[in-house]
Amino acid sequence: MLKAYHLSKEDLIEIKKYSYKWRHDELSNIAKSIGDYLRFDHGERCFYCKLKLNRQDGQVEHILNKGNTNYKEFTYHPYNLILSCKDCNGPNGKSEEDVLVVSPSYRPKMPFRYHEYPNNSSYFSIVHPYFDEYEEFIEIEDYIFYKALHHKGLKTIEVCNLHRLKLAMDNINQAREDFESTPVFTRIANSNDPQYVEKVRKMLIYSLEDNTDLFDSILAINKNENQLDLVNRLESEYYSRIDILNDKNIALIKKILKETTELKRYNTLVDRISKIDTINPISTLSYSKGDSNKTLLSSTGLKDIYQKIDCRSVRIRDESRKNIRELLDHPSKLEYPSIISWLESKHDRENNLKVLNFFIELLSDKSIYKPSKGMKAYAFDLINRELHNLGDGVEKNPQLEILHKVEYICKKILHVFKLKELKNAQKTIEKFLSWTNLV
Repeated sequence: MLKAYHLSKEDLIEIKKYSYKWRHDELSNIAKSIGDYLRFDHGERCFYCKLKLNRQDGQVEHILNKGNTNYKEFTYHPYNLILSCKDCNGPNGKSEEDVLVVSPSYRPKMPFRYHEYPNNSSYFSIVHPYFDEYEEFIEIEDYIFYKALHHKGLKTIEVCNLHRLKLAMDNINQAREDFESTPVFTRIANSNDPQYVEKVRKMLIYSLEDNTDLFDSILAINKNENQLDLVNRLESEYYSRIDILNDKNIALIKKILKETTELKRYNTLVDRISKIDTINPISTLSYSKGDSNKTLLSSTGLKDIYQKIDCRSVRIRDESRKNIRELLDHPSKLEYPSIISWLESKHDRENNLKVLNFFIELLSDKSIYKPSKGMKAYAFDLINRELHNLGDGVEKNPQLEILHKVEYICKKILHVFKLKELKNAQKTIEKFLSWTNLV
């Protein structure tokens, strides 16, 4: 475990005097001293991803978020401060995540006072630098895959986004750089015993050489910024729902688009017919809610209406007759949209509308749609080749798993469906549901 910074009594007096504000000018020297200590004593590495940092990239991270008023007095608390990179602590990383674990056995009074900092590993959902040994919770395989050994390790990987592909690339470059600059390697390179040099050299670079193909594939994947933007967004916002994007649901959306054209025509027809008192439709389904009653025509009812209009057995204005006949078109073509059957079933309706809404959400997301337009055939060929080289490594990283599905998502969904058409279908269905009081 790492050692925390030590604050003097004078420091604590100053910190309290200026209300624990991290950016206060009068406290800047204390904040700078803390940052310098963490860089020196903790080896200038991000605690979460273990990547080497320079002064520009590293930042002091507050384990319990300083922006949360409950933790205000922990802003300068030594146990609450650790060195982190911008990505692990950024908007797509830990950022403002609350990692305090409140349980029946631990329900502290809030807001906390300075001396009440939670001092036990079990009070934190992620690996804590001063109460936990990192290696007991997270293992880094092949320099690039973060493997959870404990539920706290899994939570740390999730909130700090340790499976981001950019981090994998940075780790590869760092591993190679570390090898070249290793003092031991430099020392043996100057040895007078060639056999000894070669033996030690092989020992040093064994793991690097063993992963050359793996490294090269990760580096090749990282060359395309469009695909990285697409994967980052899909993983961060849609990973838990990405299974919705399958052949069955694609077929469902195509069916919805096809049949809502008929449903729109049907809506208009029934709306006009319902306003004519002289028509008494047969073979209908009726819905009642409160004082309102709506009539839903079956295919038999549609044909009956057509016959009544055509033989002029009902009294309606010629203009209305013309409009209705145009909507009815011809008896042989009259259809009772099959989409109505699953709109009547609550289970089918909720499930299928969930799928439609997800497709609309996905195509509405510019950070998904724009990068997808830049994905060309050669990019998919490159992805598939490199993923094949990675083999089982794909299963070790959620972003690689998504990358494996990117071609399918782009070619089957993002490049096929039109947002406007999906929204129009949604609007037609909502109008029908409202009209029939099925909402």
